[in-house]
Amino acid sequence: MTKAGSTEITIREQAIHMIAKEGFDGFSMNKLAKVSGFSVAAIYIYYKNKEELLSRIFNYVQTDFSDHMLKGFAADASFEKGLWTLWENYVAFALAKPSYFLFFDLFRNSHLVNSADIEVSSFNQSVEKFARNAINKKEIRGMEPELFWSLAFGPLNALIRFHFEKENVYTHEMFEITKKNLKSLFSMVVAGFQRKK
Repeated sequence: MTKAGSTEITIREQAIHMIAKEGFDGFSMNKLAKVSGFSVAAIYIYYKNKEELLSRIFNYVQTDFSDHMLKGFAADASFEKGLWTLWENYVAFALAKPSYFLFFDLFRNSHLVNSADIEVSSFNQSVEKFARNAINKKEIRGMEPELFWSLAFGPLNALIRFHFEKENVYTHEMFEITKKNLKSLFSMVVAGFQRKK
């Protein structure tokens, strides 16, 4: 790997960790320069401004996320099998790369995701095809895309956040994801998708 490539990786990784820890409000190019050990001028060699840096980092993380999410997944799988594969991959990604997960989650829920520089995700395309297939096969009831995404991944996302917080903010008991509680939540989500008899 070239020195330039190594420098860009260091800048990217430090930015991801900083944003995952402090959010976008705590992020600046000056702070990034300090923690990465490079000058602000050196960072601007690779990125013309903060917006480009954030968009390029998001595209990188999104590609990594998509690659992980689509392992073993087929858009024509049965709904329950396909969704479970996505859930297992989602949890594996979040636990293996917590900073990436937190950065990705923060970015997706910010105005930055509307930037023209954000690439279309292969994960989004595959899941949309999977949802249409499940509806056409009458495995699940029809619904707006926003409702599908909220029901399919919203509860899982909340569970992962509880895992990272360790202590439940409501009960103050320690919490971590297990196969048992993951399966329990999954069953509830699948029930929510089922067509009314």
